[in-house]
Amino acid sequence: MNTHLNWSSTTSTPQQPMMLAPSSPTVITPRNSGAAAAAAAAAVHPASSPPSAMSSSPEAMSPAHDNVCACSRNQGQRHSARKSSSYRRPLPAASAVFPSDRRESLLDRIAVMRQQEGTVPYKVCDYFASSDANASSTSSPAATPDATCRAKMVEWCTQVIDYCEFSRETVAVAMSYVDRYLSAIADARHIFTAEQRAPLHDRKEYQLLCMSALYTAVKIREPLEMDAELVAELSRGTYAAADISWMEQQLLQILGWRMAGPTGLDFCQHLIELALKHGNGNGNGKNTERIAETMVDLCRCQTELATSDYRFVTLKLSTVAVSAILNAIEALGDAVVAPTERLVVMETIRRATRIDLGARAIRACREELLGGLAGVDAESTGAALAEMAAQEAADGCASSDSSTGSNGSGRSNKIGRRESIGPAGESPVSVAVHGCHA
Repeated sequence: MNTHLNWSSTTSTPQQPMMLAPSSPTVITPRNSGAAAAAAAAAVHPASSPPSAMSSSPEAMSPAHDNVCACSRNQGQRHSARKSSSYRRPLPAASAVFPSDRRESLLDRIAVMRQQEGTVPYKVCDYFASSDANASSTSSPAATPDATCRAKMVEWCTQVIDYCEFSRETVAVAMSYVDRYLSAIADARHIFTAEQRAPLHDRKEYQLLCMSALYTAVKIREPLEMDAELVAELSRGTYAAADISWMEQQLLQILGWRMAGPTGLDFCQHLIELALKHGNGNGNGKNTERIAETMVDLCRCQTELATSDYRFVTLKLSTVAVSAILNAIEALGDAVVAPTERLVVMETIRRATRIDLGARAIRACREELLGGLAGVDAESTGAALAEMAAQEAADGCASSDSSTGSNGSGRSNKIGRRESIGPAGESPVSVAVHGCHA
C-alpha cells in the first residue's frame, strides 16, 4: 500500500496541480536520447497533484504485485500466529537494561565511524581548487561552479526538505554525495568520461548533480520517495526525469554504492550520549536527559552551518562534531555543566575519538562554528536548565516539564527547528532552482 505525505499540514500548496504520465515501468536510459527517453523515465505512480508524486515504493503497484503482497501478508499473519507470546513481547531499550553493554556499543560505533571517515571513498579534497587548476580552455570562470554556487544549492535543498517535512540531516547526506563524487573526479579525472566530469566545470551540470543527490538521499534515509518526475518539475523544465535518473546512476557508480557514511550529527549524538549518560555515574537523571537534548540541538545548528560552508568540506566530520560539542558546553555555562563534569565529558570524548581537544584545528573549527549559534540564546537556555535542576532537587527529583523556557520534551523553546529559508507562502514547486544561476 502506498503511503503519501500529509500535505495538508504544510503552509502552502502549489497553485496548479502537476499532471504526471500514466503508470508505466521505469526505464533508465542514456542522457540526451530525445523525448522518448524522457517519457520512458516518467514517474511510475499516476497522480493529479504533487502530493501523489510521493510514494513509499519505487515499484509500480500492479494487480500482480498486489496479489503477491497480499499473499505475503497472509503468510506472515499465519506465521506470527504460530509464535509464542514471548516473541511478540517488545524488548526494553539496551541502555535501560545493559548500560555497560550500551557504552561498549557506543564506543564501537564511534571507532567504526572514525575509521570509515578516514578511508579513501569517504575523504573529500578541495575539488574546486583542483577544478580551477585543471580547467579546460573552453570553460569560462562564470560557468564554473564555486563555493557560492554550492551554498545556494544547499539552501534550495533545505527549502525542499522543510516543505516535505523531512529531516535536514538528509541535506547533509546529499551534499556528502556531491562532495565525494567531485573529489573522486578531481583526483582521477583521466579515467572518467567527459559527461561524468561535467559537474566539475559546468554549473548547470553541477546543479543537476545536487538535485540527483537529494533525490537519492531521500530514497535512502526517508520513509517516502520522491519521483524523478517531481524532481524534474522542481527544475521548471530545465531537466527531464531521464536526466535525474541518469545522474543518479553515475553517482552510485562513482561512489561504488557506498551511500551509508556517517554525518556530523551522528558523531554528536553518539558522543553526547556516551559522555553524559555513560561517562560517569550521574547519567540517569531527568536533567541529564534535558542537557543531552539541548546539546544535540545546539550541535545541530552548527552542523547545518558546516554543511552549507565549503570551508568545512575537507575537515573530518568527527572534528566538526567535537568542535560543536565543545561550543555547546561552553554556551550552556557552568551552571548547567559544572567544571568537574565538563572535565569528565571532555576526557570521555578524547578517549573515544583520540582527538586532541586543544589542537589548532579544533580551535579554528570552533571559531568558525560559532556563527551557527548566533541566533540561539544559549545563555537563557542554560539558565532555564539550571532552574529546572534546582527545582527537581527541591522537590525530590519531581518532574518539572512545565518549567519556564522548556517544552514538554525538555528542549528549550529557543532552540528548535529554524524557519524555512524560502519566502513565506511559496512552495518548492513555485520556486525556480536558483542554485547556480545567481
